[in-house]
Amino acid sequence: MSPPFLLVLAVTVFGFSTAAKTDRTPIANRHLEPSSSPYDWHVEMLDLVNQQRAANGVRPLCMNKKLQTAAQVHSTDMANNNCMSHKGRDGSQPQDRVNTAGYVATTTGENVASGQQSVRAVMDSWMKSPKHRENILGPNFTMFGCGYDTTTKPQFSSFWTQVFAASETEQCSK
Repeated sequence: MSPPFLLVLAVTVFGFSTAAKTDRTPIANRHLEPSSSPYDWHVEMLDLVNQQRAANGVRPLCMNKKLQTAAQVHSTDMANNNCMSHKGRDGSQPQDRVNTAGYVATTTGENVASGQQSVRAVMDSWMKSPKHRENILGPNFTMFGCGYDTTTKPQFSSFWTQVFAASETEQCSK
């Protein structure tokens, strides 16, 4: 066999062997469809939420690390259990997870989704759903957090969570 053929064969075999692997690293720690570098999907998600809010005359949200934690914990729980639900495996509800993260809320809302492979795709799905859209455009919310995780299990491949809240004591994260 010629050297160029062997090189193509090696690249093809390597490509197939690595394509079959699924990265279990939470998306917060890996690269997802960058539009610019360095890529932060959390920022893209918040930007898309705030674009929708602005287009509908609603004030923008800011990121809160405690809400980020609540959202990420839930996305990871859904991925680990291959189940999309507002109820956690431990029986927790959105308000419970927000409380556990240490956020003192006056109101909360949560969106969950599964299967979408990009921030824009999941936002498009949520905006087409009246209940999810209601959370995204909720005028009483002031802060935001989001989470994402993946699984190798066959039913779903990705799990997304958005947490919306307001508080009299919490602050935006820097």
